[in-house]
Amino acid sequence: DPEKYYPQMDFSNDAIPRIKELPEALSAASLQLGAQDFVKAETLAREITNNTPTFQEAQIVLGRALLGENKLDEAEKVFRSLLDQPLPLPTALAWANIGLGEISLKKGQSAEAVKRFNDAVHANGDYASSLTARAGRIRAEAAANLAPPIDESARAFIAQVGPAIVAGRKADLETKIVSGELVRFLNASFGTTAWDTRVLRTEQMNADMIEADVSIRANKLGKEGSGTAVFVLSRTPAGLKLSAIELFEVQ
Repeated sequence: DPEKYYPQMDFSNDAIPRIKELPEALSAASLQLGAQDFVKAETLAREITNNTPTFQEAQIVLGRALLGENKLDEAEKVFRSLLDQPLPLPTALAWANIGLGEISLKKGQSAEAVKRFNDAVHANGDYASSLTARAGRIRAEAAANLAPPIDESARAFIAQVGPAIVAGRKADLETKIVSGELVRFLNASFGTTAWDTRVLRTEQMNADMIEADVSIRANKLGKEGSGTAVFVLSRTPAGLKLSAIELFEVQ
């Protein structure tokens, strides 16, 4: 438009220095957060929030970076502002409560931390926040001496899953899984030579469903791995069976 026939309505690309596009800027800040360079992550996240104050994903990175720097008061302010958003994203709800839970633990307020981590679990955010929230809840419950009793029927059933996996007999393993479910898990389990599962926590979701947080140590084709998972157990006429695996972080 060299003749300037049309009035300029958007001056955002006239900014000096040039501002990165939001996805690119967020990716750069998240990369520094993942590398635990919290100072750089804070700087990059602040650049975004200064220009786009309501961008929740950037506020999440900023709050987590401040927490990593142990700037608890500043981090708490960011996390609470996320919770005060008119329409907070599930991911924002999860990470804000995780952040407030970690701050509560650092302040010795373990009962408050339990509540915050529990809220984070139930926010149903992304994979990473769900994993972090569950681990935080277990730590907080132990610190507050508020860990719920483990369902012994669930513990006994899960103790049978490992030997069935190691035995490598598909028919035996299928008897422990709800028919038609977890086909990929079933197929991927063959070749496993060691599988040790420890139940960390159980929660009765309804009359017929139990969620179990577990730690796993396994060896498949000579490669050892360890980590955590969330098993969903369903009560059937034939007893408890594995119906889903919500999270699986064994590496």
